[in-house]
Amino acid sequence: MSDIRAVKKYAAQHDLFNRLHSISADESFVKDVAENWFDGRFEVVQISFCPNFPLWAETLEKSSLPLPNLAKPLRPFFIHPSTSTPPAIPLNPPYTPIICLSASRWVNNPDDQIPSVTRLGDTNRTVGFDYIPGAGDDDELWARGLTPTLFHSNRSDLLKAERDNLPSLVDELVLSHSMSKLPAPSASSLDSNSLSSIGESTIGIPDESLIIALSIGSPIITTSTQWKYSTSSDNTIIVRVVEYERYPKDLPRLLDFTPEERILAVANSKTEGKAYESTLSELVDFLRNQGEKRGVVLVHGRKEDVELALELYREAHVQPPEGKGQQEEKAKLDEPPEPSVEGRKLILPLALALICSMSPSNDEIQVVNEDTRLTKSDIAVKLHGLISLWPDGNPPRASLKRVNEFLMSGDRGRK
Repeated sequence: MSDIRAVKKYAAQHDLFNRLHSISADESFVKDVAENWFDGRFEVVQISFCPNFPLWAETLEKSSLPLPNLAKPLRPFFIHPSTSTPPAIPLNPPYTPIICLSASRWVNNPDDQIPSVTRLGDTNRTVGFDYIPGAGDDDELWARGLTPTLFHSNRSDLLKAERDNLPSLVDELVLSHSMSKLPAPSASSLDSNSLSSIGESTIGIPDESLIIALSIGSPIITTSTQWKYSTSSDNTIIVRVVEYERYPKDLPRLLDFTPEERILAVANSKTEGKAYESTLSELVDFLRNQGEKRGVVLVHGRKEDVELALELYREAHVQPPEGKGQQEEKAKLDEPPEPSVEGRKLILPLALALICSMSPSNDEIQVVNEDTRLTKSDIAVKLHGLISLWPDGNPPRASLKRVNEFLMSGDRGRK
């Protein structure tokens, strides 16, 4: 196979439009078999292929679990798209039929009719596409966070979308679904819709009423999640996020600066993995301690911010308490830098850790504890929601690895 053909084949196999319409074609075959071949006599059950099935069956048989006695022997029938006629199964057979159905066409089998055109939803328009066998597999490579539940609940809209419009539609669906599960704070903690000099691009994550917001530049997708907290009042804390290497090991990563401002010194995720996870832990603990009373805005900062905060921290620990107020009056930070790709790549993995660490319970914001299992799929869905807003902020692989390790460990629920 030539290099050009190999590239085209790879692109076709990972194309969102091809995948979804291939799944639809496979579903049509399953539905036809279930409803028309046997007059609806059999129940359709979906199972995944298990390479260790013989070992599992043997273990089950040797276990202490009570197994029912079969009234009739089991008899399998194998059906696939090239099966021309259904197997003859009497109404009251002397066996229990198990119909094993493979939905995907075998592209190398000349007897299989490989679809090359598909209909756009309920319209009469048909367009060409490349059929992909086993289209639902390896969804982490092509699905952009789309889950089976989300696909089926929006099936009509997805299948009638044009090829070029499909990725943005999926991103919108994933965002609205995955970023809208956390509760809003109580009405008493909301202020007016005014925003301070932090900027009108301050976006509430997942929505406009949550206590988490990002000021990292305007998203590419029109969103109604402009933050409802007032960043000029005392119910908001601005956290300036700065990547800072060679940070003193004995000091906290999140430093108080003023009652309304904090400085977060983020370790390098590639070279300081343990320190990076400590940064995440401090940030999650800090947000948890805010409850629903104060909103938190993450914004990119400068290294000078960290150095000034360190200086004030050291002074505060050698200065008498009565001098602390004078020290805070002198402390003043410059305006944050303009939103940048660098800032988005730094802040998005932190936002991901915060979102995944929070869960709704009894209408209160609570941190997910170590007893709540979080999968890579759960994390990926929320990550895709963030990236769909700021694509150029796709976090570095090292940062995502550290966030995954942090979220799937017990540290995220550390008291």
